[in-house]
Order: sequence, then C-alpha cells, then structure tokens
Amino acid sequence: MRSIREDHWKTTWTEQNGYATQFLAYMPFGETLSEQQNSTSYYAPFKFSAKEKDPEMRSIREDHWKTTWTEQTGYSYFGARYFSPELSVWLGVDPLSDKYPSLSPYNYCALNPVMLVDPDGRQFGEFLDENGKKLGNDGKSDNKVYVIKTSQSSFVEDGKSVPGAGITKSQAKEAKDFVKGNSGNSAAFNQNPSVYDSFVELPGDHDTRKAMADVVGGDNGRGGTSAANNREYGGGIMPNGSVVAGQPGPIGTPLKGAEFGNYPTGALTLFHSHPSGSINTGGSEMDVFSTGSSVGGQEKTTYYRQSPSPEDISNAGDQYRYVFGRGGTPTVYIYNNRGVVATLPQSSFVKP
Repeated sequence: MRSIREDHWKTTWTEQNGYATQFLAYMPFGETLSEQQNSTSYYAPFKFSAKEKDPEMRSIREDHWKTTWTEQTGYSYFGARYFSPELSVWLGVDPLSDKYPSLSPYNYCALNPVMLVDPDGRQFGEFLDENGKKLGNDGKSDNKVYVIKTSQSSFVEDGKSVPGAGITKSQAKEAKDFVKGNSGNSAAFNQNPSVYDSFVELPGDHDTRKAMADVVGGDNGRGGTSAANNREYGGGIMPNGSVVAGQPGPIGTPLKGAEFGNYPTGALTLFHSHPSGSINTGGSEMDVFSTGSSVGGQEKTTYYRQSPSPEDISNAGDQYRYVFGRGGTPTVYIYNNRGVVATLPQSSFVKP
C-alpha cells in the first residue's frame, strides 16, 4: 500500500498496482467531507495533513450488565499537539502563544486554513531584516527563523577589512518585498523557493539560541577593564541539539586582542564572542585590535573588534559560524570562509 498525497485537502491511497482503494476529501479545518473505500483489507490511519488519526471511540457490549469503551481519542496527532478537526481547534495551548497575543492559543493556522498550513502545531516560519524587524512569515509552522543576508560589501575595523558575502541591495529589496507581499501564503513560497536563498536560517529554536547567548553572557557587555569583559567565550551546538560551552579564552587587552579556540569536540555549529572591554590609552599607538578616539587631546579609547576578524574568516569552513560582538549594541555576525553573510541584533537573534 502507498499514499499519493496531492495536497492538504485530499488524500488518495492506492494498492501496489496503482488502483485507488481509499479516497478522502476534507473541509478547510480538516473535518472529513467525503470518504470512499473499495477495500476492507486496509484502512488508512493517515488523514488530514497526512497526520495519523486515532481510532474513534467505540463501545464493546459484552452483555446487558456492562459496556466497555476503547481509549482511542479520534483526534489527529501533529507531533507537538493533538488537533480536533470537528472543533477546528488544537487541544493544547500553543507554547509560543505570547508571540501572537491577538490570537487564541488554541487556534489552527491563525484561523486561515485556506492560505496557511500547520504541519506540526508550532510557530510560523518568521523572516527578519538586518535590524530584527519582522517582514512576514511563509505560512509554514516549522519554528524556523530567517534573517536577510547582508548587502554590506565589507566590514572594516582597526584598519582591517573582511568581505561581505551576502546579496546586493536590489536583491535584498526584492526578497523583502516578496515576503511582505506574500506573508502567510505558503503556496507562494512553495512556488518561489529561491526567495530562501536571500536569507539565512538561524540555528535551532529559541531555547538553543538563548543557550548560546547565555554562554557568551559571561561578558556582560558593559566594557571596561574587568577580566570577564576582556576574554572570549564560546561553544558549539551538538548533534543532539544541545549547546555545550568551551573553556573561556585567556584574558586579553584591546591593544593585543583576545582569542578563543576551545570548541567542544563533535560540535556541528561553532560560535564565540568578541569582548566588550575597553581601555584608555595615550600617544599615537596604532597597532591595536580596534580603536576609537575620544574628543580632544591625545587620549583615545581602544576597543576590541566586534565583527569577525580576518583570522575568523580564514579559519571558517563552508558552514556558518557565529560571532557575538558584545560591545556597544550586542550584534550577532553570521559568517563562513567567504565572509560575513548576515548580521542581526543579539536580542532579535534570541527572541525574534
């Protein structure tokens, strides 16, 4: 037996020779509209949105003294929550309902099942610009978050430049306009999959990204000369999705820089921070990691580089890595061996 799934409105089951044995059509919220079956040898449990539906409650009458009921629910299981197509609602609260205060935490597809699909009962895929502003969603409840690729051609600090490896300004505008104009329309995104090429998918879910931020939070972002704010922190995302911190790097100075190389073995995704520390220096010393001059006199305040360094770029492979710039407005830089691909405020990286 095999299923030919044409869309989320209908399901056709066939036998090995291709003859249809069962056909189901659905109402917008998943209630069965019609069902046809020409075989009693197999009854498909996979129905609306190709999700398994528990058998309906039924009674087994043993004698006139008692009736025994089965324990099956008759509901559709989507992985994260159970759904009742007859009631058109989820039977559990959306764990991310705080992101949609105008909607009931039990609603299905934002009450728009004609335009939206919800494969597992989770958050819609969100698209962000480089400032963390939401552009729209793709109508797919897959918990994914995307940020537009940078249109900046280079990132220059301390007299050293690393290339931008994103997209052109015209490509960025086209991608943003498409998302805004088709927000929630999953069919439009399916018909134009190349739009995803203009974005970078953020790693993991909210908990994963928060764990990454907690690791680099050893630097509180307040600058100064404290040891905690003059060293780099980092770690990796493991194959099971957990975030493991490495031993913090040695204490550095803005004049000489800082470093981190203690990534956990076996990590799939690597990240580290650039310190927020700073120091006031005199004279005209220019051999620094990153500098900014104070007003008047020869005194100047020296800072660490916040964007990926040339060494970061050269040591990266094809996979994305992440630098958390902890100075000023904390910023996450996404990069690989071609250069900086995208940037995003750390606050939006953790919780879009």
